[in-house]
Amino acid sequence: MPYVAIFEDDAYPCINCKCELENVLLNIPSDSGFILLGWSEFTRFKNQNFHNKFNKINTIFSGSHSYIIFENEYDNYLNYIKSHPSTTADGTIYTIINNSYTIDEPIFI
Repeated sequence: MPYVAIFEDDAYPCINCKCELENVLLNIPSDSGFILLGWSEFTRFKNQNFHNKFNKINTIFSGSHSYIIFENEYDNYLNYIKSHPSTTADGTIYTIINNSYTIDEPIFI
């Protein structure tokens, strides 16, 4: 499943970053549209458990300093950003992206 990984300039890797990132990439839920690889204030609480490490985003606002966008959701994400030019990644409404996930432990902070 094609995707692009985005790492903002203030994304810092956590311990065992390479190992954890490889684990996430090997176990991505097949219906993923978007995965946050870190946490912001909006995602610090646990969401419903899903696929071991993955938690579906059920909040309106979420964010991360690093994330993966899958090809099937490129257009939805870009259209949202274009129509809300002052919105940052940490303020994006991920409910417009089908099947967005956070992970139990951040890989980047």
